[in-house]
Amino acid sequence: LIQRNGIKQDGYTVVAWAQEGVDVPNPMGDSEDLFKGLDDSSNRIDSLEVDVGSYYARELDKAVRSLKADLKELSDVSIMALDAATEGRMSILYYRELGGGEYIDRLRNWHEQTAWIHQYKKDEAADKWYRFVGTPSLVDIVLAACGHEQGKRLSIDGKIGKYQIGRLLPCVIDNARIPEDLVKGAVIRASNPRAMTPFNWQKCLSVACSLIRKYRRDRFKEEWHMALDLNETNRSYLFGRLLAVADSVEGMALRDMKVDRLTAAMRYMDALSKRPAKTWMTIEKGLAPYFAKLKPGQRIYYEKIINSIMDMFQSGDYEKHQGLDERYLLGYHNQRQAIMKKKDQDISNQLNADED
Repeated sequence: LIQRNGIKQDGYTVVAWAQEGVDVPNPMGDSEDLFKGLDDSSNRIDSLEVDVGSYYARELDKAVRSLKADLKELSDVSIMALDAATEGRMSILYYRELGGGEYIDRLRNWHEQTAWIHQYKKDEAADKWYRFVGTPSLVDIVLAACGHEQGKRLSIDGKIGKYQIGRLLPCVIDNARIPEDLVKGAVIRASNPRAMTPFNWQKCLSVACSLIRKYRRDRFKEEWHMALDLNETNRSYLFGRLLAVADSVEGMALRDMKVDRLTAAMRYMDALSKRPAKTWMTIEKGLAPYFAKLKPGQRIYYEKIINSIMDMFQSGDYEKHQGLDERYLLGYHNQRQAIMKKKDQDISNQLNADED
């Protein structure tokens, strides 16, 4: 069973099987691994689709129906986690039996409620970044929440990794809440891009957004989406949006100057989360020379975004001497994706104009 259906990590093994011998998806995998019927979402991230989240939900729905059709004859699915603590000894740490349809529904809930837009290498040896819409694997979640960078790779002590995966497994199978300390760990790492390479930080950022989305839903009954919400007035979300605009403006100017360094927005990211108003004033003041390097149309575009965000702050929210909560990362990532889509649209329009 382990050789055929198991996924191993540092001696910790999770295996899922059906009595009838039919292959069933392993709960350790990411959305692309589990639901083979999913369309290639990597081609949709930068497309001009209005709502990537709605597209993913439709594709997930089709994949679940297909999977249920394949497993319709199953009576029960067993899920077991084992740990080889010492050579020759193996302990069972987790065991559940569910009906085939119920098991797929549990997987579907997890992969629907923690879905986000990701860009990272699934295989560290791969040359290209992998882009997809969905949920990261449990291993990737643990690396982003608890890992540290070593030799340009995220790694974690084997004992800690096994322990944390064991805590996440009931979240997938039993609809348990994500441990709050894991969410906080992911937020801390995503708020400190200076501590790791851009690739690893990008991974930590999107994984943190997945966890935040699920965390806010379970504890506060909030629904957060992958698309930018122009009507959202939460101050943390708004400051995150401002940060993304500043990062984009300076990043564009630095690329034109062929300068390879972190933007001020990235260097001040953690400071903004603790002292938002004061830190934003520092970041905004430093943007002046970079705004001057933009084309008039670009400058107007970014100035309009900043002004529209400032208009969304409720009375007294901007000046509050209070740190931001984890939702500022959602605002940052949403605004960042919206800006990237705008750039892609401009390039597409320019190519069409050249052809005409």
